[in-house]
Amino acid sequence: MHAKSKVALEYECIDNLPLNAIAVLLDFSMNYGHEHQDSTQQEWWSAHQTTLLPVVVYYRTADGTLVCARSHVYMSADLSHSNAFVQHVMDGLISDYAKEFQSSGRELEHVVIWSDGCASQFKNKKQVRC
Repeated sequence: MHAKSKVALEYECIDNLPLNAIAVLLDFSMNYGHEHQDSTQQEWWSAHQTTLLPVVVYYRTADGTLVCARSHVYMSADLSHSNAFVQHVMDGLISDYAKEFQSSGRELEHVVIWSDGCASQFKNKKQVRC
């Protein structure tokens, strides 16, 4: 799929988002290196890193008039960018939004996930649950 057509589909999905749904856009960023300005040469070879997973969630307000975007960043010491980390993040994220929807008298029924499609990180067969 071409980048332009994928972006067009994402915008269409967000513009037509149902009241009982969220759209989740996520992709791993490069590992963040923890370095201090006055590091020694020896520290160069043992730098600490953290995995960052930025996530943007789109949802409609309770009255359905606006589509809002909320950003989240998840951090982990596991540098493998694994599917298990994505599952852990998505479990918590969906649970939190389901509670938020419930508190406003709605039920979260649909979750649309947009990613770069990397099979080792975002295998949909492992993300789908009933």
